[in-house]
Amino acid sequence: MKKIFILIMLFFVGVPAFADRLSIKITPAEKILTTRDQLEVGDAVPFKVVHDVYKDGNLYIKKDTKILGYVDFYHENGWCADTAEISMVNFVTKDVDGNKINIVSPVKMDGNTFKKIPPKKFLVYIAHAIRGNEIKIAPEEGNFNLFFM
Repeated sequence: MKKIFILIMLFFVGVPAFADRLSIKITPAEKILTTRDQLEVGDAVPFKVVHDVYKDGNLYIKKDTKILGYVDFYHENGWCADTAEISMVNFVTKDVDGNKINIVSPVKMDGNTFKKIPPKKFLVYIAHAIRGNEIKIAPEEGNFNLFFM
């Protein structure tokens, strides 16, 4: 009886653990900015697929395919180093046959993610400590990974 119970438990617990997850690398298709208050919760942000995605040895999603990410959480920058944040979980794209694909995979961006400030600009660091960083991501600059079954 114990062996049967163990086999049943391994079946229910082991199947999701060994399931194949596909990875999609995406990049913004246009600038993502929080400086002009142009984003709100529910807005669609366009991305594009960086590499071809294969499933079971067949091409599943082509490179440069448009993919839309929907903003789930948006926080503008504030005082005392409070940086801007954008969070997306739901993404929609199409496969090579034109079928709609819904992807649920978390992507989070904050004002510190892509900031490249030379160490010599000390005043910039002080300004960012007083007022948090904005999000400024140019196309082809930021890459994000989505995972789905």
